[in-house]
Amino acid sequence: QEAGASGERRELRFGSYVTVTLDGPGGARWQGPEWTSCYPKPGSTDHFRRLFLLQGAVFKEEVAAILRIARTSLEYEVGRDSVDQRPAYERYVMQQGRWACPELEPILGPMIEGRLLPAVRRRYRAPEAVVCTSL
Repeated sequence: QEAGASGERRELRFGSYVTVTLDGPGGARWQGPEWTSCYPKPGSTDHFRRLFLLQGAVFKEEVAAILRIARTSLEYEVGRDSVDQRPAYERYVMQQGRWACPELEPILGPMIEGRLLPAVRRRYRAPEAVVCTSL
């Protein structure tokens, strides 16, 4: 869902998809559908945003492991959010390209290096792209 100009939530609709093959380090390969959604930028009728969804790129076991760590051992920052001034409840996973949350590295590392970064590099023709910051 996305928030409209008045703050109401609207469902995003994904139209077509293409099957993509992503080659990660060490011969790792992932193949699956990449769905695309296009919707207007807030306050504009002639500029659009595109959202890409790699269906199945994150495995259920990975999600379960991330949630287990997030619910049991992570400490969250509760400082005020810069937009709404409410508690942020956030945790940096990576800062300046380094793991700030080492307990998540064994789970997120292969996901990022083997699936997400290859997708970003392919989509934006940026073979040198790296992760700098992750919340």
